[in-house]
Amino acid sequence: MAEWSKAPDSSSGPRERAWVQIPLLTFLFSNFSWFLFFPSNDGPYHRFFFVFHLLKLVPILLF
Repeated sequence: MAEWSKAPDSSSGPRERAWVQIPLLTFLFSNFSWFLFFPSNDGPYHRFFFVFHLLKLVPILLF
């Protein structure tokens, strides 16, 4: 007969937070890499504008 594990519950703590962060980071980095390989015709201004908006999301991702 199987026994219950005596280890702490894995659904609590930092692991739960990681399940939320991983999809968000995957979305951001996949879009960022797409932007680097296929830049628009707007030149360096468009690239600066994109990075500026990406940096605004950093506090959201950290907390």
